Amino acid sequence: MQSDTRPWIHVASDIRELEKLAVELRFFGGAELEILTLPDWETLPYDQFSPHPDIVSERLRTLARLGEFRHGILLLTADSLLTRLPPVSYVSARSFSLERGAALAIESLRRRLSARATPASAR
Repeated sequence: MQSDTRPWIHVASDIRELEKLAVELRFFGGAELEILTLPDWETLPYDQFSPHPDIVSERLRTLARLGEFRHGILLLTADSLLTRLPPVSYVSARSFSLERGAALAIESLRRRLSARATPASAR
């Protein structure tokens, strides 16, 4: 797998298979193998409650990485494969990543957040 530079996709039948495969791949693939997961929402279309915040975070993290994902494995469920997704450009323009201990450019973040708070008609 290390000599293959293409991204791979595996469609799991359910979330349990996806999580089990992700653990196994992380163990056998090592730290250099990038593994992205796109879990399904785990809700029914007309449920009155939202998906768990961890699921929302994992999906957003994966969607933000997809634009530059060139090598590794993308794991998703069959249900996730059938869900409409926003374009990569939409996600990348509206997301950013904060890492614990990393330097934060406050002014850049302030401008970005202010631009998103301004209604589209006022821009």
